[in-house]
Amino acid sequence: MKVLKLCSIAMLAMSITLVSCSGEDGETGPIGPAGPQGEQGEQGPQGEQGEQGNANVRTFDYLINDYSSDTIEITLTNFIDEGLDVTNFALLFYLESTGDPNDRWYSIPGPIDQFQRYTKVIVLEQDSEVKIDFFNVDHTPYVFPAGKFNMLRIVAIDLGNGTAKTSKEDAMSELKSAGVDTSDYNQVAAYFGLN
Repeated sequence: MKVLKLCSIAMLAMSITLVSCSGEDGETGPIGPAGPQGEQGEQGPQGEQGEQGNANVRTFDYLINDYSSDTIEITLTNFIDEGLDVTNFALLFYLESTGDPNDRWYSIPGPIDQFQRYTKVIVLEQDSEVKIDFFNVDHTPYVFPAGKFNMLRIVAIDLGNGTAKTSKEDAMSELKSAGVDTSDYNQVAAYFGLN
């Protein structure tokens, strides 16, 4: 009887072993439904204040010291070469004077030469061109001599994705509310950290 029990247990153990190790696995079943969203975690600590940015501001310089004319026409090659769309920028224009150390930078459009003359600026956005006209106070064209100005500097403020007109107005309002006189290149340069 003991032998019969022992043989039965041995047979049972062998059959379980053989049955449990049989064949290939079946196909993977479908993925079950997603569980519920977990609760929102606690608010993390406030990070440190970052450095003051420059609002994606760039400067582009064009040498004009050999010009002698009542008009300067410049193609904005820097914009074209870099694939930039002029309409996505608020532009500020400055002329660097070579003669008067007190008025090194003239903001244009605006007066020059102690209000004896003035300038007008036209930006042809579709052609990426700038036209600057020079006039005497009696509105006759003023032909400036070669060497009077060293360069034209354009400060280009990237407007991001806003509409061009609204964003240009917003950019100028932001400068004014920060106390920056946009007709003073040195204030603009200090505000944006330009050289």
